[in-house]
Amino acid sequence: MALHFAARIHALTGFDADSTVDTDTGQDFDEHAAQWMTEAAKEVIEFFPPNLLERCGKISSSVAEYTDGTGVETENKVISVTRTSSTFNNSKDIFVCRQIPHTLSYKASDPDSMEYATPTDPVWYYDHASGGDNTVLLKVLPTSDSQVAKVTSVDYPVFTAGDTETYDVAQKTIIANFPDEAEHLVVTRAAISALEYQAAIEEDLELYLPIIQNLRQDYMQGLQAIGAMQAQAQPQQAGR
Repeated sequence: MALHFAARIHALTGFDADSTVDTDTGQDFDEHAAQWMTEAAKEVIEFFPPNLLERCGKISSSVAEYTDGTGVETENKVISVTRTSSTFNNSKDIFVCRQIPHTLSYKASDPDSMEYATPTDPVWYYDHASGGDNTVLLKVLPTSDSQVAKVTSVDYPVFTAGDTETYDVAQKTIIANFPDEAEHLVVTRAAISALEYQAAIEEDLELYLPIIQNLRQDYMQGLQAIGAMQAQAQPQQAGR
């Protein structure tokens, strides 16, 4: 039987990641583990090459707000955008949108510009100006009240503690919608955070630093093995 995520962190670090007892800083052990797993998953995904990033995608609903000029608030990394010229029921009427800088969005209506948007060559961009409360809106051109767009964006997992939900660290053993070959890297990165926490609380770098360094090396080698060669920044060492 596969170990749940908290048990795997515990095995690597000695940190009691599935315990509901308060830690020295007040949060439960499993709450710390859930936060570290959430942060680790996002970091690992950011290193993914395109072929792995696609396997973390989630397709939005078809809404007219993408194309009618309103725009849709978008927080997660966008993988792809498509737009219809008539209806999604006919595959011949679906076209991939190309991204343009928001500073050139005004040129999308200029037939003499390379950014010119047409129903068969649509574009998308981030509009930083029209969103309230510092939100960023994703808009698709040309505008239309009838044609719609779909956006595939990264589905970042959010781990929880003690609620048996999809990503409960003390219950679940797999990350849905995530490459199996990269799953261990999330646990390894979370384990590094657990060790850094213990080193800071117990003020014992001599004990924890060699283990942290070994796990960090495993983490970087694992990233390279899945093709994430752009992974340059290593996790910070404890005590820095």
